[in-house]
Amino acid sequence: MLRRPALLLLLSLLCPAALAEPLYLVELILFRQAGEVIPSSQLPPDDWAAGGQSITPSPASLPMQETLNKLAQQGDYQVILQRSWKQTLSSQPLRVTLHEGKAQLGGHYPVQGTLTLRQSDDQVQAQAHFWVSQFASNGLLQNSQQLQQQARLRVGRLHYLDHTSLGLLVRISGL
Repeated sequence: MLRRPALLLLLSLLCPAALAEPLYLVELILFRQAGEVIPSSQLPPDDWAAGGQSITPSPASLPMQETLNKLAQQGDYQVILQRSWKQTLSSQPLRVTLHEGKAQLGGHYPVQGTLTLRQSDDQVQAQAHFWVSQFASNGLLQNSQQLQQQARLRVGRLHYLDHTSLGLLVRISGL
């Protein structure tokens, strides 16, 4: 009779772990391509990070680190932002905010953006929206380059999103 309560306790402890959503490593590299900088006609909105979650960075995987090193060594590309983090994926979109550099007036950064991911069958729906901005000496936003792309990503593959003079590499790997 004592076995049944112990079994129920064991099952109640193990079941939540079995029902938990799987964890993924999301890695991205935002870079500028050589050539003329093409500013956007639209500056980033003041509420660019609304509804987004900040991340806790994780180390990049070896393949992504090698990709980062290759980009950095070539004279044709300037790596602007590199981030890796762990997150779950579900049918509900999760928006992550990313930025680099010191905040300026209005809460803008030299590099800022969002990546929204949503699990859809065997693919991941991604929406990327990034700005690379220049500021005047008084901290006011002068101009900005913008990358805005949607893509269907496959887990375990490196994906390239291209937009004018900016590019984005994204890899999502199961853990």
